[in-house]
Amino acid sequence: MDYNEFILKNRKYLIPLILFLLAFTPRAYYMNDGLFHTDSVFQAIALEGTVDDLHFTYKHPPGYPGQVVAGSIVYVFFKIFTGAQNAETAATFTSVLTGSLAVVAMYFFAKEFLESEKSGMYAAILLSFTPVFLSVTTYAKSHGTEILFLLLSAYYAVVAGKTGGDRHKILAGFCLGYSTAVRVTSVIFTPILFLTYWSYRPPLSFKRSESSLKVMLGGKPSEVLKDAAKLLLPSIIVPVILYLPQTLSKGLKPFEVISTRANFLGLFSPMLSQSIEWISFSFKSVGWIFMAAGLI
Repeated sequence: MDYNEFILKNRKYLIPLILFLLAFTPRAYYMNDGLFHTDSVFQAIALEGTVDDLHFTYKHPPGYPGQVVAGSIVYVFFKIFTGAQNAETAATFTSVLTGSLAVVAMYFFAKEFLESEKSGMYAAILLSFTPVFLSVTTYAKSHGTEILFLLLSAYYAVVAGKTGGDRHKILAGFCLGYSTAVRVTSVIFTPILFLTYWSYRPPLSFKRSESSLKVMLGGKPSEVLKDAAKLLLPSIIVPVILYLPQTLSKGLKPFEVISTRANFLGLFSPMLSQSIEWISFSFKSVGWIFMAAGLI
């Protein structure tokens, strides 16, 4: 087997692998060698409590249990293979790993949605080197894990829309639910999950006659409801299970942080000028070039 034949035969494996390495390399290079953010400290404490003390430990409100699960798995491997005595490096590496995998997930989603391998590669590279996403996946934060499972949810929704497979519907809901367990604000993407699926299998159809416009169900009512349930129920069950221990002990109080710290201040709030200044500081010329390329 010659070189070209090997590449062609293994193309579907090589492209994701190359994209992963392309994303992983700069993140590993710039990976923080300590915990320089309060959220990062809370994450390391949660991993150590969960793995070392065998007591599932939530981060600061609202808890981020999905990130604790992902980080704990990484921390266990670090303890086994490196003898790590604390979770500092594992917490940061979790962000590096999930951020890199999110780039691969973007490739699969864009490739499937746009039906173009080249578009999938461009989308993945753009995500990988977007300055904000690159930066936030070099230290112990939860954004990489959140984006990874959001993109997997969108990918499975597209596949489910094309094939009608129940397994993919459930996986789409599961991934959205897990993303919500990582960062609870991911719940706002629930309509996008349905719109992505319904773009291939619309629940309603429209038929125009000379005098009226008829709206009809895209299938039997029971089938439409079953489809919706297969997407929605996993997205609810997963975060409910992961947040349940905290909710039983503390009620809904940890979730109050969402309403007190995540208020929308409006497009023209006093923060606008400061935000533009911050973007201009971090979003250099290469970032603007990639943004322009993405729009084109």
